[in-house]
Amino acid sequence: MNPKLIAADLAAAVDKVVAHLNGTGPQPTTDEIRAAHQALDNAASVSVTAADVRLFRKDI
Repeated sequence: MNPKLIAADLAAAVDKVVAHLNGTGPQPTTDEIRAAHQALDNAASVSVTAADVRLFRKDI
């Protein structure tokens, strides 16, 4: 598993949730929530840090 790809997946999931909470995006679907949980589990398994994820976050 490539840590950079995992960090990018987690960043995308975080961006969707943040957009919803900010009122600028739709509510995440059940599948998107499941994918976010999977991305978090994957990130933990390869020691991806918050700093790694921040590199891939969009400016929302």
